[in-house]
Amino acid sequence: MAAAATDFDVCLIGATGFTGGLTAEYLTSAARPQGLRLALAGRSTEKLEALRARLLARYGGAWPAAVPQLVDTSDIDGLVQRSKVIINTAGPFLSSAPPVVAACAKHGRDYVDITGETPFVKQTIDRHDAEARASGALLVPMCGFDSIPSDLGTLRAVRRIKELFGEETVRVSCFATMRGSLSGGTLASGIEMEKQPDVFARMLDPFLLGGRPEGGARPEDADATDAAAVAEGAWAAPFMMASLNTRVVRRTSGLLGPSHGYAPAFGYSERMLVGDRETAERLAKPKPPVSKREAMRDAGRLPKPGEGPSREERAKSWFRFLLVAEAASGKRFVTSVSGGDPGYTETSKMVSEAALALLFDRPALPAQSGVLTPASAFGPVLERRLREAGVAFADEGEDVEGILAAAVAPRPRL
Repeated sequence: MAAAATDFDVCLIGATGFTGGLTAEYLTSAARPQGLRLALAGRSTEKLEALRARLLARYGGAWPAAVPQLVDTSDIDGLVQRSKVIINTAGPFLSSAPPVVAACAKHGRDYVDITGETPFVKQTIDRHDAEARASGALLVPMCGFDSIPSDLGTLRAVRRIKELFGEETVRVSCFATMRGSLSGGTLASGIEMEKQPDVFARMLDPFLLGGRPEGGARPEDADATDAAAVAEGAWAAPFMMASLNTRVVRRTSGLLGPSHGYAPAFGYSERMLVGDRETAERLAKPKPPVSKREAMRDAGRLPKPGEGPSREERAKSWFRFLLVAEAASGKRFVTSVSGGDPGYTETSKMVSEAALALLFDRPALPAQSGVLTPASAFGPVLERRLREAGVAFADEGEDVEGILAAAVAPRPRL
């Protein structure tokens, strides 16, 4: 379905939020393609004007793109019709984003966001997948740190198993190491979902988004809650993002299947990797109840929506995912995905590059419509873009225990 003429190449909804502002910076940096027609959208004209002034002050001298236009979000349907690609960084998504995805599906416009709200993604699939396929829209939620490293990293690991051993991958075990701050927006979304019993119950379904094996959920599909030794000096613990990322990767395995190297009963797990038992057991303790987290947020001990670390603090943050892929024969191989500050800097980069792939690489994408995952929608196209933007995808080798141990080994002081 051919799209009508538009005023904007990319419209960024939620531009005045913390991650939204970083996304606006990324899109308007001097390295962006010539002539990008960018719209910054939000509810506060005052905040939008301040953002545009900040962008002009920083990039105006060498800015190849036109000055971004400011638009409000009072007419979502009209805003979507005027845009080729929508980036949405405004949460909580379950309450605020449904009109946006509905308009994109209706008018055949492409959409990416940074949600980590799997019930919202499930709702979007149920309500709009068929309509998006009919209109030609690609709707791709969870294009930030949730869940691009997990999803694209797994796709690459599965591809390497096929290339190296000629076999399907029966499981991928992801071990995350990182230093970074929790997003205030992510914290708020999590709290709001937990306060709704029916929504929270859906979140616990390991196959909420698809990919369920024929025999149903297995014990190994449950989210990890304990600490476990995985190599000499390396311990695995529960990872706070696992209940989100695993759902996305499992949907990808169901969408792509054996033709892309995912075995019919493909399994995926995700855990934090640390260097000692004490830390692992501390991470395995239940998180505080909602009331406690709200009190900590209100007291300034946890970030509020719109708040985030300084540029200097973000420069010290990083992430590295080690993905242990296992072939049907039992052979294993480790790949990795790594980058800088995960919750903010890299999230804004990832969602921006996903949008730019929709804008400039559309014919080369492996899928052309529907409500999809990052890996099933973008495949190697987005991996290439992220590599060029500084996110590393690497082969680590077959010595699984040695690689895991080395990842958390104490580093000598210089």
